[in-house]
Amino acid sequence: MDMGAYAKNYDWGKFFNNDARYDANAFINFMLGESQTAVVGGANNINSSRSGRGRGNRGWGGGGVTQTQNVGINNNTQISENLLVGGDLSYNHSSNFSESESTRDSWLAEDTLTNNNRSTSRGNSDNSNIRLEMEWKIDSMNTLVVQPSLSFSHNENVRQSEYDYYTNGDSTSWGNSHNNSVSDNTNARLNLIYSHKSRAKRGRTFTVNLGGNMSESLSTGHNLSNKFTRTETQIIDQETLNTSDSYGFNFRGSFVEPLWNMKNFMELSGSFNYSERTSEKSQYDDTDADGIYDVLDTEYSNNYLNRSMSEVLEAKYRYNDGVVNMTAGFRLQPSQNYSHTQYMDGNDPYITEQQVVNFSPSLSLRYNFGDRRNFIRMEYRGNSSQPSIQQMQPVKNNNDLMNETVGNASLLPSYSQNLRFIITKFNPVTFASWNATITGSMTQNALVSNSIYDATGKRYNQTVNALKNPFNFNGSFMFNAPIIENRLHFNTRTSLNYQERFGYTSRLQDLNIDINNMPLGAESRTQNYGVNENISLTFTHDVIEIGARGNYSYGHTHNFLSNSSQNTMNWSGSGNINLHLPYSINIASDISYSDRKGYSNFDQSEIMWNATIDKSFGKKLTLQLRMTDILRQRLNISQTIGDNYMSFQKYNTLPSYFILTVTYKISKFGGNMRGAQMPDNGGEGRRGAQNMPSGFTPRGLGGNIPMMGM
Repeated sequence: MDMGAYAKNYDWGKFFNNDARYDANAFINFMLGESQTAVVGGANNINSSRSGRGRGNRGWGGGGVTQTQNVGINNNTQISENLLVGGDLSYNHSSNFSESESTRDSWLAEDTLTNNNRSTSRGNSDNSNIRLEMEWKIDSMNTLVVQPSLSFSHNENVRQSEYDYYTNGDSTSWGNSHNNSVSDNTNARLNLIYSHKSRAKRGRTFTVNLGGNMSESLSTGHNLSNKFTRTETQIIDQETLNTSDSYGFNFRGSFVEPLWNMKNFMELSGSFNYSERTSEKSQYDDTDADGIYDVLDTEYSNNYLNRSMSEVLEAKYRYNDGVVNMTAGFRLQPSQNYSHTQYMDGNDPYITEQQVVNFSPSLSLRYNFGDRRNFIRMEYRGNSSQPSIQQMQPVKNNNDLMNETVGNASLLPSYSQNLRFIITKFNPVTFASWNATITGSMTQNALVSNSIYDATGKRYNQTVNALKNPFNFNGSFMFNAPIIENRLHFNTRTSLNYQERFGYTSRLQDLNIDINNMPLGAESRTQNYGVNENISLTFTHDVIEIGARGNYSYGHTHNFLSNSSQNTMNWSGSGNINLHLPYSINIASDISYSDRKGYSNFDQSEIMWNATIDKSFGKKLTLQLRMTDILRQRLNISQTIGDNYMSFQKYNTLPSYFILTVTYKISKFGGNMRGAQMPDNGGEGRRGAQNMPSGFTPRGLGGNIPMMGM
């Protein structure tokens, strides 16, 4: 690149403010005697998230462009043969900018309701965490672990949106909103674990876990919303102050007893959990439009108290002789909830009490034929789930003028049954293998959505128990085999799925819905099935690696209430090539083409082309140039199918960029660290390696020089 011409014709201020992409990180590991300390740090704006203490190097969920900065320190010290202490301290800052547009179609008997939404949001988050841990091996049979932790967070968010609603193509309402919020949160936790192994009987163990936690939060927010119809205008201009405090404690004990031999075990466990949360919400209006929010909105301001207790009794029988592995048991979980909400309007408080018992049987059976790579496994689990307090009696909220949640105090617990069957076969002569999996589930009294729309398109959403049982079925088959040993490899995977969901929805001509007498809408049965095929071919050589892949998926959705269908198709093809050249030069490139049909206004194709080249200078220095999305065609599109609706959403995505990486490795270790604790020996101490970022490797200092976004 001619950097002189580049500098002459480019606005460098804009370059560093908006277009520059960077990804820098450092890992420094100190080993001295029986102590190991690691310091990590990083900064990037390529949608990669690394916490200060680790736990992964991942892309951000959702959408938008995110930049992150973090730093952390971790230490583990072996005080004595029986005492290990350690901990980590981390700080993480992230900011996100997101633009999205979505289309949602709600299924009704005679009408089609369509909602288009466009939104922009910005968020900033600061998180600090400190965790400590002490492991004391009292003797060879008894161990005590103490784990305290403390965390702080500060979040700021601003969101603007515009929306419009249509009924059968005719506009019914439109509007916009501007929301911002600031929140601070503090959390503290303490966990104690005591474990005992019996001297009298091999395999007998006893474990006790005792924990406690407390938290407090403070948040402020502003909501300016405008809703327009052909006959009226509704405006909300409010500020809200929320304070919340909570605490809880838990206890769990487990006992494992070998029966008549070491192939048969019985495991018993019991636990108790208690939590209490109080909150106060004060909401103020600006009635004079003078920027002063001094009039209390008594309809939405409230004091809230929730107490929750749950007890769990679990019993399991386990058998394992190397050929047959079976686990059978049950889980019994009573729970009690109490909720008290007092609004400032002078009316009586809303009190909700709930007592339920959940029962969950389980069975797992595995049979190995030949070696352990050939087996048949069957799993069954039943599970009951009670509705939440928010589903039964939600706290009133007017932040969204077009959506309101309505409680249902008569909800029953749901009960789901899940079955999975797996068979796997491996041929040690040809190194080929295949796997077949079948899963299915059905839910009784399923908690589903009941959506009632008024004349303007506003949705009143209530959770109800389904009158029919939703279910789903999935099947997949995978086969892979080497065509040329150690050179050419083939893989294919085929999957099928079928699902039926139920919801309830209706549209009324009223401008206001009586939420105390919510009608049950018409049954909305949705049928969804699809097929997916993946196939790949990989060639590997010392000098060159070549891969080719193809994917096709088809999905069909039919709603019987509106008698409407939607078909979506996705297909893609991709290839990659890696060259390992003399003088420690590596060149890699991958390109993929994808197309989609049936995604409303979001039918678009894309070609993604990425490339890298790197050069190593000895064992310490490596230079790499990486180019991402060279053709600028990356898309971020998703589909969601609900109980009585289907939506498509598109987010902004990271633009094209190229980035130059400089990595320098420093390898110098001293002291008396045992071999298992050295980084390259798979050790780093029992907790040191676990708490370090998987995105960081012990390579010393490294960084990336920001280059122009293409």
